[in-house]
Amino acid sequence: MAKRGETIYRQGRGGGGRSSGAGDALDEQVAERRKRPQSRVCLATHETFGVRPTSFADFRRRHAAVFRGEIR
Repeated sequence: MAKRGETIYRQGRGGGGRSSGAGDALDEQVAERRKRPQSRVCLATHETFGVRPTSFADFRRRHAAVFRGEIR
């Protein structure tokens, strides 16, 4: 039953045109984040390249059409 559940999960995760490799990478990222729940984002790269950090609200507004499925 566990094998069947994993198969269904992998099929659902691959939707939206994503490759199975992308899904595997996301799974690995989630696993790493769960190991270190108190980790913080390092903004040194932003400072080095002069990039303003983006809040999730800004990201969401900028990509709203994608989230609504209007753009792929």
